[in-house]
Amino acid sequence: MSISDLQTWQSGPTAQARFVANFNGTAREIGGLDQLLPSSAKYKFDVWLAKEGGEWKITNAKWEQVSRG
Repeated sequence: MSISDLQTWQSGPTAQARFVANFNGTAREIGGLDQLLPSSAKYKFDVWLAKEGGEWKITNAKWEQVSRG
């Protein structure tokens, strides 16, 4: 997996990240995961975060498939 097109925004204790994840190879054979996921695909992610106790935690996320294998 590789990450590209990373953009981040922060406003006080909240932040947002937008990036593209490129999945390559075969998924692990855990619980049939290898049957559900394609061997390669590209997804665009939007992730919202909040700082809690000095650490960033994901509060919301959405994604969409950009291309498949």
